[in-house]
Amino acid sequence: MTSRAVPSRASLRRKLGLGWRGVQTHAGRLWSKLRAERGLGGRRIWPWVVALVVLLAAYPVLVTAALWTGVVERALASEDLKVEIDNPAWTIWPGRIHLEGVRVYMNGETQFTLSA
Repeated sequence: MTSRAVPSRASLRRKLGLGWRGVQTHAGRLWSKLRAERGLGGRRIWPWVVALVVLLAAYPVLVTAALWTGVVERALASEDLKVEIDNPAWTIWPGRIHLEGVRVYMNGETQFTLSA
């Protein structure tokens, strides 16, 4: 294996006849030209767009499944709190959950039952 030496700043300045700012500007122009030729500018955003679309498509399925299987009830359960969610419970958009019947049992200094 052969290794190539990395040119120093001084050698780059001599080679290009520029100060260090000129070398940076020249490298920036070359990078911009390369991005324009290969279309690299827009490719960085596509993975984020695809991830957002997949997340928004999977959200209703995953959260509705969690509501129907009792995962949410078990996650909220504690010694002093019990939540019962009747089916059908569903969601389409984050933050909007549609519930037919919910009962919350609170057991502390004051005991109460909340049903809707």
